[in-house]
Amino acid sequence: MKDTTPVEFSRLQAADSLGDHPYTATIEATPAERQALARRLELDDLEHLSAAFTLTRQSKNRVRLAAEVKARLCQTCSVTGEPFEHDDAFAFTRDFISERDYHPTTNPDMDPDEDDPPDPIIDGRIDIGEAVSEELALRIDPFAHKPGAVFAPDAPRDAAGSVIIGDGAAPEDDTPPSPFAVLRQLKRDDG
Repeated sequence: MKDTTPVEFSRLQAADSLGDHPYTATIEATPAERQALARRLELDDLEHLSAAFTLTRQSKNRVRLAAEVKARLCQTCSVTGEPFEHDDAFAFTRDFISERDYHPTTNPDMDPDEDDPPDPIIDGRIDIGEAVSEELALRIDPFAHKPGAVFAPDAPRDAAGSVIIGDGAAPEDDTPPSPFAVLRQLKRDDG
């Protein structure tokens, strides 16, 4: 079950070296790792990625990863077509089980009906950086839009098709008046 796929942000931790006490550390992606990961995640840029994590032994063959992640992403706004930056901070937990015990039918530590089954520990190591990258990928909105951008199919567009944002004035209210307001106006007009 050896995975030879190269990962952009790899931080390996030997699972066998974990004792009975939780192991806590932090990791941060280098500029080259962030650039490669931005390509993989189809981001304009990934300006920051770090995580504070704790590994805790749950049983002889099972380890829990709990992490708090901070990221600064640059994406293209799906409404205006312009790049924009935004921060994301989130926490996640993930369980890992030894590769030799990664058999749901014969291992009592694995429940095949579990909502989120554990990941295998490959070659005795857990890749914290790849787990962080995968969790970040799950959070990225493919139709992200910058704050205040509202989809307006009839909005004026430039030659590239991007929405031209006006002077910031509030849009006109296109909601029809209530029937009672119309009757009041008719009564005023008659009298």
